[in-house]
Amino acid sequence: MKLEELLRYRTNLKPTRWALAHTVLMTLVFCFLAAIALYYSLGYKFNWSTKRLQQTGMIILDSRVQSSGGFTVKVNSTSESLQFPHRIPYLFPGNYTLTISQKGYQTFTRTVKIEENLVRNFRNLVLVTEQESFPLTPSEREVSRSLDSSGIEIRDQNELWLDEKFLTRTSQSILAVRWYTDNRAIAFQTPTGFWLYSPELQATQALAQLESEKTLPFSFAAGGKVLVIDTESGSLERTLFE
Repeated sequence: MKLEELLRYRTNLKPTRWALAHTVLMTLVFCFLAAIALYYSLGYKFNWSTKRLQQTGMIILDSRVQSSGGFTVKVNSTSESLQFPHRIPYLFPGNYTLTISQKGYQTFTRTVKIEENLVRNFRNLVLVTEQESFPLTPSEREVSRSLDSSGIEIRDQNELWLDEKFLTRTSQSILAVRWYTDNRAIAFQTPTGFWLYSPELQATQALAQLESEKTLPFSFAAGGKVLVIDTESGSLERTLFE
């Protein structure tokens, strides 16, 4: 081969090598990005604190209650305004403080444990409207104490179940529960007061506001017209209706 032909051959060969290198490089980049997309779709996220790729969990929120201004949802220190339903994905395993607030509603606060590849569902959130406080005075009326909680269960600290059927979920822990006098509605205590839930109407209404982390014995008098709460300082009475 002559020198002129050899130089022409080497000149023509150089672009071909660059084209091959470019193809290999783009293939590697594509495979890398495809792997990242696959891991991301499976819930993996790089944890900078542990310097490793880690699978995450998710929180799902939903409620029949809607607000034109949306609800402020806070997970630890991160907050956002949103409407239901809503998903909070890519949470690293650990304990999170979930807070849901809005003007006119009691603040929902819950400690949520997130685990890898698991979803924590809050699909039927009951957000209770704020109620004005009212005075309760001691009374010596005869109180009926024959009520019980037959068939009612408290699950996961804030859920009411009846005969293995889910009824409702509250924004606070449920300390005590019992049937109302008609044996159709369910009365229960939370750390901020006493409430009445109607399975037929699927609605919750406030009976009395009384802050206590302890379970307080309570019952109804006068055919269910009066709620009587036993405290360390005596009995408190709330007239529910005349």
